[in-house]
Amino acid sequence: MSALHATDECLHHPERASAATTFETYLYMSGITFFTVGYGDVVPTSSSGHLVAVIEAGIGLAMLALVVGYLPVIYQAFSRREVTISLLDAHAGRHPARASCSYAIAKILKS
Repeated sequence: MSALHATDECLHHPERASAATTFETYLYMSGITFFTVGYGDVVPTSSSGHLVAVIEAGIGLAMLALVVGYLPVIYQAFSRREVTISLLDAHAGRHPARASCSYAIAKILKS
């Protein structure tokens, strides 16, 4: 973000030509760029500002890809855990479906 702070003319407000560039404006620009929204109400005007915006948008897309790519890993870990629990039930000498049925019947009888 240091490249955006080089001068006060780094950011351009198309609808507010006389608006002063503040830290909140830089923070807003950074947020909409990182989350790849890009409303276009605040845009960089210098080449270094453009470079920082492109890098920040790329990092935002990479973070999104990491989160989306990690979801199947979590699902696989839980699936593997369930298989292990089912095998433990089978190893103990009872059928997993029968165990869950007997648990449901015991729960009904208690109430």
